[in-house]
Amino acid sequence: MTAREYLEILHNTFIWRNLRSFEKNSLKKIQKMPKGFFRDQGILHHLLKVDEIDRLLIHPVAGTSFESFAIEEIIRGFQSTLKHGIDFNFYRTRDKAEIDLIIDGPFGCIPIEIKLGTKLTQRMLGPLKSFLKETGAKFGILVNNSEKIEIVADNIIQIPAIYL
Repeated sequence: MTAREYLEILHNTFIWRNLRSFEKNSLKKIQKMPKGFFRDQGILHHLLKVDEIDRLLIHPVAGTSFESFAIEEIIRGFQSTLKHGIDFNFYRTRDKAEIDLIIDGPFGCIPIEIKLGTKLTQRMLGPLKSFLKETGAKFGILVNNSEKIEIVADNIIQIPAIYL
């Protein structure tokens, strides 16, 4: 309880972002624990004493850091439009299938998976495909470090992080 209260204080100071779990799943097999991350990756890297890109890329936190960066950029982009009624969540099932960001608004539900790498495997798309099937969402997005925007599966588009 105390840790949760401290994280809420950090969230209100804009250092930390808490994401609630997406709970509109009719199968009710989701985990309802919130997920959080540093909003400013510079603070995270400073605390970890990672001061060079080469050291970051081999650090165990590299993927999580990139995921947090991309999530924060996407959320800030939507918030800059000043549109109301847009929620940001994440999705994790009891069998550990996870989608990093769910954007839910008047336009529908958009699941976004974020990967640090450049190479795509069909296994990476499994959680997105399952989510699309279970919820009836129209399309999903994979954000990674690839070089071009392309359709990688039915209703799933790949967008390089450089376009965020």
